[in-house]
Amino acid sequence: MSDAAPIEFTIRDYLLAQPEIQALVVDRITPVYPDEDAEFPYIIYQASKPKRQRDLDGEKSDIGDFVMTFKLVAENFVQLKLLVKEVTTALEDCTDANDHYAFINIDVEEVDQEGDPEQLWVSSDLVSEITFKYMS
Repeated sequence: MSDAAPIEFTIRDYLLAQPEIQALVVDRITPVYPDEDAEFPYIIYQASKPKRQRDLDGEKSDIGDFVMTFKLVAENFVQLKLLVKEVTTALEDCTDANDHYAFINIDVEEVDQEGDPEQLWVSSDLVSEITFKYMS
């Protein structure tokens, strides 16, 4: 597994491959902070360290889980709600797999919304609990 990219990159690449999301954010999905000159809308994300689940004997299994949070930022509420819908649908429908990971289940919850009328932006926070299988 040492040659595997961090699992959150797999999720980011999966989202960027969705035509509906790409039409909205182009390639503006970045970790922790947006690019300095980022245009709206954009997505920033963070991920916890993946943990292997244990089987009934206490041994580590090939099933893992982690939490990935997303902040979706847009110019207006309509654009934001469309982005929330597309990202939530894509994540909940994800059955993507590669040589290293196969996604089993992704639960998504919208936990917060905020905005700044002076700066003309609104945002929504999504928390996703991701269960996957290690493939190698």
